[in-house]
Amino acid sequence: MKTTSLLHIVGLRPVALAVVLALANNCAADNSIVYRQGPIMLDHTSVDLDLDQDGVPDFRFTTGTLASLPSPGLPSTSIPYLDTFAFNRNDYLLNGEGRIVLKEAGFKFGPTTKAGESWGHRDSETQAIAYRSGRVWPGFSGNPPEAYLGVRFLSNGAVHYGWIRFVVLQTNSPTLFPVIADWAYESRPITVIRAGEMPSRAK
Repeated sequence: MKTTSLLHIVGLRPVALAVVLALANNCAADNSIVYRQGPIMLDHTSVDLDLDQDGVPDFRFTTGTLASLPSPGLPSTSIPYLDTFAFNRNDYLLNGEGRIVLKEAGFKFGPTTKAGESWGHRDSETQAIAYRSGRVWPGFSGNPPEAYLGVRFLSNGAVHYGWIRFVVLQTNSPTLFPVIADWAYESRPITVIRAGEMPSRAK
């Protein structure tokens, strides 16, 4: 199509056309994902995370070590763990047994869940995210090992979905805990977000 034809269609108003295109570009540039970057170190401590920064914590994360009872002829062992507590009836993605499910980058967190999975939490108690087995944190993959925790939480009375990424830093320390590397949530209520998805400006 020639330029003159296009100008004829829009009523010979190139200024108006420029305004419309500028508004369209601004709308396309708006991004509904809110992203925050850590790291937040976890080392025998508890950390509260306020995803939407409204002054009310949404989730608590705790690390520690479980020591096994000594057996005759066997050394005592210590098992590092990472667990969490949901405030205000916020939820995690759980499997059919009610345990937290960790996911890889790209997984969709939203209202629809896979068969055998659902959103939920335990009232008045913490839930384990992972226990270290040897030098491996089950549910973590990649190099460095990482895992995404899917969360569903209330913000201004509406349900939002998000992810929290944990990373195991590369070190030989036997007591190393994962760190909270970053997190994000979809600011539009009841809207899917992919694990690892960020605003376009943050990519």
